[in-house]
Amino acid sequence: MKTNLKTISAIAAGLSLSVLPVFAGTTCPEGGTGTKFRFAEVGGSMVDVGRMNDRLADRGLPQFSQYAASLGFGHNLNVGRLTFEHQLNGLMWMSQTAGGVKGSLWSGQYTSTTGFDVLPTKLPVRLYPYLGAGFGMTRLELYDNKRSFSDVVAAPHTALMLTQGTLLLTGGVGADFAVPVHKGAKTLGIGVRAGYMFDPTRTDRWWSNGSRITGGPEPLLNGVYGKLVFGTIKPVKHEKRDWSSMGKCEKKS
Repeated sequence: MKTNLKTISAIAAGLSLSVLPVFAGTTCPEGGTGTKFRFAEVGGSMVDVGRMNDRLADRGLPQFSQYAASLGFGHNLNVGRLTFEHQLNGLMWMSQTAGGVKGSLWSGQYTSTTGFDVLPTKLPVRLYPYLGAGFGMTRLELYDNKRSFSDVVAAPHTALMLTQGTLLLTGGVGADFAVPVHKGAKTLGIGVRAGYMFDPTRTDRWWSNGSRITGGPEPLLNGVYGKLVFGTIKPVKHEKRDWSSMGKCEKKS
């Protein structure tokens, strides 16, 4: 079952990332206009850390909250009712201490999604359900919370740093609102993203300094999330595709 989930996730990731040519503005068979939204994002996520915390607690190590802060940035291309979006963000947990050991946990994530606007296209707001996939990298650090100078001299390297990669599937609803701020091509964009992240690659395998570590805690990036995004929206225009020149289309000046 685990293998099947990994295969399905890999296929979904490939299909989602296949929209890159469209995102770059190279698919415009009939020409037309669209918008490009570049934004920063801030929010939070509820993450399933139960299994990881159980393993850490068994060894008297610090445990982590199910709530994580999220910061990142992204951009999307809107063509008609379709929205193609890419995001890069990080999840950060508060450091915790137990048994003289301090622990920190964070995860970097990249996702590519495709959405469909369900509102009339003439409105200044877009509302679109979306689906997508991506990958993440989780890092767990454990080190002594307090040491004497003699201990440091005798054993200066005591920190343990573990990293683990995973595939990700996501689905949710996004909304973007265009707010004209001055005369010109660019407008202010404000939006929200709310959805669910699914991590199908549950594993106890980690990497540390090139060594494969087995039998470790199992973090799951499953959970609901919410984000506020803000940035600038810029119109993008394209000429009709010229199939005689390798199918390329040129941007209008």
